[in-house]
Amino acid sequence: MTQELCFLLVDEFSEIGGAERILLSIAESLKNSGHSVFSVVPGDGSFTTLLQQLGVQVSFVDILGLKGNWLSASKWGEINCQFDMLLDQVRPDVILANSLWAAFTISHSAKKHQCRIVCCVHASIEPKSTLKKIAFPIIRKKLFKPISRWVTVSDNLAEQLFRMGVKRELLEVIPNGVDTDLFRPRTPHKEVRIALPFPENWHIVGTVGRLHPGKGQQVFLKAASIVVQKHPQTCFVIAGKEIVTPSENIHFRESLLELTARLNLTQNVYFAGFHTEVHHLMNCFNSFVSASFEESF
Repeated sequence: MTQELCFLLVDEFSEIGGAERILLSIAESLKNSGHSVFSVVPGDGSFTTLLQQLGVQVSFVDILGLKGNWLSASKWGEINCQFDMLLDQVRPDVILANSLWAAFTISHSAKKHQCRIVCCVHASIEPKSTLKKIAFPIIRKKLFKPISRWVTVSDNLAEQLFRMGVKRELLEVIPNGVDTDLFRPRTPHKEVRIALPFPENWHIVGTVGRLHPGKGQQVFLKAASIVVQKHPQTCFVIAGKEIVTPSENIHFRESLLELTARLNLTQNVYFAGFHTEVHHLMNCFNSFVSASFEESF
């Protein structure tokens, strides 16, 4: 008989994304196996709702807001106090942090309570800004030390972590899975196709992903403007929602809308927003484009 364990899942986002979908699957699997599952997210959102629908008890700790105040001693003190109280109450056997930032923010309290941290890395952790490039080598050991085990979604990320000093025996690669029952070619869902505001004989080019500069939607639009000049009966669908962070893509959606207008593409581009059943939408596409600048693989 499997011993019942208590897991605390920590995520820096409240809205659903690719990494959050994986965490949802883990939460469901753990609960189905008879384990206790709790979670921490910054606040209300689509991801929060889905966790609650699974029967996962959700607590709010604004670790995303901390990103914008990471040099504030008082903000760190507030976060540490919240985590201390939570760990006193939950007493988890394992903390599953869904990013390095999530692992770092709870590491102080985890050490006090002697909790193991498993860190899932879904994307490159190499610093981008000049300040972070200077600070990262200095604090890297402090960042990595509390983590008992690392799980990455690709060999590429595992090698990156190894070069940064993570021991190979602590690294596990588990690639992202795809539900081939859902994501396979099939006749487009009639209601989903009707919802797209384009004639049936138009060629549909689509892209799916959170609205973020790194996902390349601006490049997608610039390419669309070239295509439309030669093939005016082509439409372009951008599916995804902007996830606002303190330091990154605030107002990115507005900039995409402005670019669409500037390129005279308002009759050819449709922003489909967030989709819970994106497989139906993708089956309406004649062509799919990924314009990301960087992915985990």
